[in-house]
Amino acid sequence: MEHRHQAPGLSAFLQFNIGHPQLEAVLARTLTVSQSQSKPEIIVITGPTGVGKTTLADRLEREVSARYADQMDRDRGMIPVVHIAVTTPGTSGFNWKDFYTRLLHQIDAVNPQLKLPICPSDFDMFASTYDIPRALPNTSTLERHFETAVKHRKVKMLILDEANQMLVGCHAAELQRRFEALKSLSLNTGVTIVLVGTYDLLQIRDQSAQLVRRSEIIHFPRYQCEDDKDRYQFGSVLKTFAEQMPFSRPPDLTSRVMEFYLLSVGCIGILKRWLNQAVEDAVRRGIDTPDADFFLDRAQCKHSAQTILTEASIGERRLVDIPLSVLQSQSQAQFLALKEMAVNVADLGKRMGRASQKRKVAERIAKRDPVGRTYDADQEEFDFA
Repeated sequence: MEHRHQAPGLSAFLQFNIGHPQLEAVLARTLTVSQSQSKPEIIVITGPTGVGKTTLADRLEREVSARYADQMDRDRGMIPVVHIAVTTPGTSGFNWKDFYTRLLHQIDAVNPQLKLPICPSDFDMFASTYDIPRALPNTSTLERHFETAVKHRKVKMLILDEANQMLVGCHAAELQRRFEALKSLSLNTGVTIVLVGTYDLLQIRDQSAQLVRRSEIIHFPRYQCEDDKDRYQFGSVLKTFAEQMPFSRPPDLTSRVMEFYLLSVGCIGILKRWLNQAVEDAVRRGIDTPDADFFLDRAQCKHSAQTILTEASIGERRLVDIPLSVLQSQSQAQFLALKEMAVNVADLGKRMGRASQKRKVAERIAKRDPVGRTYDADQEEFDFA
């Protein structure tokens, strides 16, 4: 007797996300780092566009909330994690005032029953009733209100998705100030800040030694076709998606797995969005089970895939570490340069501090003779030289 494939509905497939190996590995690494006693103030999760970073951020939020579930039951005002997507309003680039305003509203809107101030019994935590003013005068005031709210809500983690938007329209000095502001926010509140974004976030590594010391970079990679394990895992993900499609039987996609890989650049986020659009189109057309060609015809153009691949390759090369010999050569070169500078400074000091030659006996000291007329105070008259 033939068993008919029990297909889920279209909405169920569109909302379906798989915890594939790359995502699970990055999630586990992030949770481990954030739980350690020597945890960094800033965790940077970076990867190519379409790899599934937003899905990862959502999973991270759920995992952190589940970790503090018991504590939240005892303390109804606790919000262990705050998660927002960074935006650039209008064309002015990143705006700190908008950023803090959105964070404050996010904290206040997580639970509608817990509007700030939370309840009369909690007022003793503040000198006066806490409230979000309707018109905040400047960024500093907003920042102080947010720090107070974070401590009151006992926030443990702040997740900033699309954090690369914070880099829009700023030069190197301004970029460093923005990262320094985030570091100060973490130090003042004790919150671990997780920046999720593209490889542009690697600029945090290049700004200052202090920022590097207080941050950790976690790579969320795409699947690589050169790696046998990656090819197998990508094929398994593609098969799982096909089994969840709302058709009478799963379409055969794995026989063309390399084409699906190349057109999605090995990024599961790109693959899932592509499959969503194709499945929705097939359902609208009333197609019982579309073949692989139906899906491949609805892929992004090859030029778009090439652009994504180029950007991903550049970012991946930036993450390749340098060999120890490079550090050794650079250290030796700097030592020799400092040594040569010290010798030059010492020689200059000797030349500048050399004693002047003594004058011969009865030799006149060189000075300017008077010119014109002088006034004799005793005789009260001018004497012409």
